[in-house]
Amino acid sequence: RHFQNNPKFYYSLIGIITDVEGPVSRKTLINMLADISPTRFVLQGLELERGLVLSKESSFFARRATTINDTYGSVDYEPQIFLIPQFAVVGDGVTITNERLNWRTVGVKEVFERRDIMGLTGDLRVVDCDSERCRRDDDKDDDVVRDVFDRVESVWWEETEAELSGDGRTDEDMDKRKDKMNDIKLALMTLALPERHDDLRRFDSSPLYMMDKFGPRRGIVTNLLVREVEEFAGRRCFNALKLVQLAILGYDFNVLAGAFAVSFPVWRDVAAAAGGQCEAAHEGNSVGVVKGFSRCDECIMFHEEDDEILRNVLKDERKRAAKSALFWKEFDEAVLRQ
Repeated sequence: RHFQNNPKFYYSLIGIITDVEGPVSRKTLINMLADISPTRFVLQGLELERGLVLSKESSFFARRATTINDTYGSVDYEPQIFLIPQFAVVGDGVTITNERLNWRTVGVKEVFERRDIMGLTGDLRVVDCDSERCRRDDDKDDDVVRDVFDRVESVWWEETEAELSGDGRTDEDMDKRKDKMNDIKLALMTLALPERHDDLRRFDSSPLYMMDKFGPRRGIVTNLLVREVEEFAGRRCFNALKLVQLAILGYDFNVLAGAFAVSFPVWRDVAAAAGGQCEAAHEGNSVGVVKGFSRCDECIMFHEEDDEILRNVLKDERKRAAKSALFWKEFDEAVLRQ
């Protein structure tokens, strides 16, 4: 509260500096950012470890989308979640048609015009230098991750193309988009099932989205209602849990048309060098890798013998969101019966 009411912190960068060796939970930083942000909407999940940066018009499209979709105070109000796709430029990704293209200039127009030339892919695993070293024979999470992200990208390309062309959206178009977004929410909510424990645990990428801090009921703040579990530190440790909980709680899901994150080779090299994982990948070991930085790292604050504790923590998180959603539903029905 001190942070939120102090204008000195409005443009602060949150970080943890320590000289003690050991892991630092990225999810702790995400919670700190949500708490300190003075804005209604806050970005969640940008993986700097993968060299990702936001496109140059992202702030414009974000302001536009939040203004158009704002129904706060109305009977039909639902808190908003805007999903943002993440792409990687494969190859050198720098010199394209004799013009320097980098993160300072790339925008949605360039992506549509040069999509094939850039070798654009939404599968970030293909550019992870330690991807093959971390792969498991029984690992099925790749299919789960791609299923969710492929759905998001499909809707994003359609909506962004319509946005750029200026073509109006018919009622039929809007209904189709709503159905696709509901399918995405359902795909996320099924990850909360006990039998999907391993899929949710090893969800490879951090979903990138813009979160509404206004909760589903007046006076409820999202970042106090649903928080990242800070003990779930590591590159592959329940990255999608918070988004799953938001889906269960009834947040309205959309894609943020026009906005995206992109990873260029130069930024991937910088990020990888900072963590030391590429050198380790080439040597076939994990010596020198910053703990929690490599894709190989799963839940780094838990050991194998702690698996039952980890499962109990996750069970409590699933139940908390489900109970809240059920309570509000029963409350609304009771009010309508009066």
